[in-house]
Parts: sequence; C-alpha cells; structure tokens
Amino acid sequence: MHLLISPSISLFTPDEQSCYTLLKVSRMGKVPNCSLQPENKKKIRKTTQLNDETGIKRRFGKSAQTYDKYAEIQNSVAQSLNNLIADISPNSILEIGCGTGLLSIEIVKKFPSANFTFTDLSANMLEIAKKKLKVQFPEKESQFHFEVFNPETDKLEEKYDLILSSMAIHWFRDVKKSIQSLQAALNENGEFYYSTIGPDCFSEWTSTLTTLNYPSGLRIPDNLPGIVKSETIKVPYGSAQNFLKNLKLTGAHSPKPGYTPLSPKQLKTAMAKLEEDYQASLSWEIIYGKCQ
Repeated sequence: MHLLISPSISLFTPDEQSCYTLLKVSRMGKVPNCSLQPENKKKIRKTTQLNDETGIKRRFGKSAQTYDKYAEIQNSVAQSLNNLIADISPNSILEIGCGTGLLSIEIVKKFPSANFTFTDLSANMLEIAKKKLKVQFPEKESQFHFEVFNPETDKLEEKYDLILSSMAIHWFRDVKKSIQSLQAALNENGEFYYSTIGPDCFSEWTSTLTTLNYPSGLRIPDNLPGIVKSETIKVPYGSAQNFLKNLKLTGAHSPKPGYTPLSPKQLKTAMAKLEEDYQASLSWEIIYGKCQ
C-alpha cells in the first residue's frame, strides 16, 4: 500500500546530535553542549542497563508536549494496527511503548471490559497518556495500570491475553530477544501485535548518505517474525530542515548504538543533497506483525 501524507509530522533518527547542532549553529553562531542528563531512576528492579536508554528516555520526555501535534504518521499507524487485531475477548492487555496514548485510547474503546497495563520508557509520555485516558474514560480508572517500563531490562511478573506495541520495537537494542520475552509473557492462546519501521524506511535518506559515503544512524530492525502486511507512506517535508525539525519535535532521533553523528558540515551537505535529489520527500515503510 502506498499513501501520501502532509509534512506536519515526525521522522526517526538519522543524525541526532548533529541535527540539533546544525539547527542551533544557524541561530546562535556556536555549537551547543549536547550532553545527556539521566531522568529519575525507575522503581522497577533492573537486571542490566542499556547504554542508550537514558538518551531515548530524555528525548521522548522532552518532546512529550509536542508529540501529538507532529505524530500524524504514528497516529495513522496506531489506527491500522488496531484494525488488525482479531475478534477476541482478552481479559488482560499490555501495551509496550504507549507514548501519549494514541493506540491506548483505541484499544480501550475496542475492549471496554478488559484490564489494561500501559507502559513506556518515558515518564513524561506516560503521564500524558494517563491524563488523556482518565479524562476520556473516568469510569474505567480502576481497570488502568500505568508503569514506566523497559522490556529489555525489566521483568514482567504477569501474563497477558493480548500484548500490543505500535512504533516502538525498533528502539529495542535486541529486537528478536525482546519479542521473544514478550511472547513468553502471553497466556495460552494469547497474541502479540506490533508495528514498526521496515528495511526500506527512509530509503531516500539512506541513499543520500551512501552517495556521500557517510554512515547512517537509522535503527532498522531485521528478521521480524510474523509479518502480516506492510505499507509505504510518502511524506513531502518541503525542506531538509523541516525533516530534522519534525524529527526533534517527537523525540524520535536516537541513533543506533555505536553510531558517530555527522559533523555540522557533513549534515549540511547531506541536507542539500536530499533536497537536490529527492526534494526532501521521504518514504516510511511500515511493517505490521502478529505473534503467538
């Protein structure tokens, strides 16, 4: 499926610190300090700590207030994922990476009698989802549980009839292992549905970097299980600067571990090349899957 969508949305992760550097250099005339500060410690016991977890939490936390305004793609994907869910009657539902509640609201409407556990890495995102759900479904507050949670480092103590994750699993450091751990948390006959970006996502940006012999920081999961469909959504951003700005405003700009961001000069060259070759129009490839 191929769709065309307006440019008032976000993008994932090409060159995170360089994006900020280049945009701020043009306004300030200097390179800012891009060091990351950790958020408050989580209450759930951890087994390990991911190197880039703090950065992901921080960036999504900072963008929590602007996320919904610029998350048109994420909202569309959440609707599509919700439509894929079979005609089942789950008693317990877990959502991984609920963000500000785009999918959460839809699944509460779909399964009004279920008990829900909504989780996210960012406490700020989770708080917005919590407020939205309590306002929209005040009579169901006793059915909601909210938890700051990382499925790669935190242990699930319960099992669920349905587990969902929309546009989140590509942030996992080990996608295959994380999906397996979620499958292990399913009750008998339970189901896990997910959406994520595919290998051809942002192919224009990848091609631009390859042409210039620059590295890419995109986090693209591979060998995904249970794929049921894919779609391509074309986004005309208008300019490379809009591309980077929208990326920043949804917090979706953490590169893969070990990636060295482009220098301001390199990024400026890549932005110009993206506009010259592709008019700053980029393609999202979205993958949908179902596992048991």
